[in-house]
Amino acid sequence: MGFLCAKTAKFIGISPTEVTVLGIFSGLAAAFCFWQYVNLPILSGRPGFADLLSFYAGVFFFLLSGILDSADGQLARLTGKSSRVGLVLDGVADNIVFTSVYIAAISALIRADAYGPYFFFFALLAGFAHSNQSAMLDFMHREYLYFGCGKNHNDDYWNPTLEEARNFREKGNVREIIVPLLRYSWIWQQQKFSVRSSQQRMRMKAKLQELSDNGGDTDHFSAAYRSYNRYIISFWRLLGSNFHTFAIIFFIFIRHFEWYLLWVDLLGLNLVMVVANYWQKKQDEKFFKLFAI
Repeated sequence: MGFLCAKTAKFIGISPTEVTVLGIFSGLAAAFCFWQYVNLPILSGRPGFADLLSFYAGVFFFLLSGILDSADGQLARLTGKSSRVGLVLDGVADNIVFTSVYIAAISALIRADAYGPYFFFFALLAGFAHSNQSAMLDFMHREYLYFGCGKNHNDDYWNPTLEEARNFREKGNVREIIVPLLRYSWIWQQQKFSVRSSQQRMRMKAKLQELSDNGGDTDHFSAAYRSYNRYIISFWRLLGSNFHTFAIIFFIFIRHFEWYLLWVDLLGLNLVMVVANYWQKKQDEKFFKLFAI
């Protein structure tokens, strides 16, 4: 669906950034519909047809937001308009959409004071966990593209270190200062929760550049990286927006979003991230040994 949407957008002449913005508005519409679904029974005193109508409208806009989120990157590749700013904006857009949906989903629980005054902080902690999970998937996916798939010619897919992010922010123009400012916390999360240090990543980058400069076999380097990471990248994808989206829809439908916050965000997917990081560390050790990194 995302590729079909990207092809359509290319035909119409819509830019990747415009697709991202449309995705944000679709996500905000979904949040409004979900807010109506969880709050109408409280306001009217009983559930009714209007509640279900709001729910299904919310599902439509939420899924559309996800499709557009997938389409903007594919459109950028189709049109050759991929950029660092676009990658940054994509991550910011995800945070805006999911934050708005979280607020809508917990609004009825806060209104009813179902779990006391500390529930908001519980929800905030779960949202932070979700953000960490999304940041780590984004980080490892771009590492896979950069080191394993040859997407390293202009550094668009390079995950900047914190020092590089600071320098980029200070030296860029106005447009390229504001957007990285919004994403700086995202980059910080990636650096802090990854078992692959900035020093190791810089050595990997230097090794790849050394092979390229000296006529070495960069294809062997990329093939080895894919070999060591082929299965683990699929495991990392459990942290992605697809699983989150369908879990959110289900728990909103049964009007028990607090169960989602506990069992999915705080327990289930955090356990997945711990296992993935342990597995990643072991695979990295083998890869580093192979190329003397």
